[in-house]
Amino acid sequence: MEKNFFDFLSSNDKALLESKANSHQQGFKDGEVILEQGGNNASLYIIRSGDVSVVSRVMEHSLEIEQLHPGDLFGDMSFIDTESISTDIIAVGDVTIDVVTDEDVEALIKDDPMFYGRFFHALARLLSYRLRKKNEQMSAAAFGE
Repeated sequence: MEKNFFDFLSSNDKALLESKANSHQQGFKDGEVILEQGGNNASLYIIRSGDVSVVSRVMEHSLEIEQLHPGDLFGDMSFIDTESISTDIIAVGDVTIDVVTDEDVEALIKDDPMFYGRFFHALARLLSYRLRKKNEQMSAAAFGE
């Protein structure tokens, strides 16, 4: 079973985060670029409906790394390390996302200082989960499993 960011949060923290995210909902049409590789980002994005494609561009080549689905989160790497966006995120069909800004996270931390640890621990667990999953996929592809 696939896991998403909310699987790593308590139900209370999930409700707190969703209350902030719901106030910043955005819609995208099929093929629209939601985030562009090389750009800047200070938000997290939670897919409410639809799917998105994660695409890496190198020179004139593009490679779809994966597709994300409702409940999945993206923008996490650049949110954490403040580096530029590492991939394009493109809408597959109509997509609705909730946006969690860094100001939203700061407000939640101000209201509950312990939220900081729980939030970033959940992000770390999500990134670890994704890396392990990718490693398994690459090994299976390389060894024909």
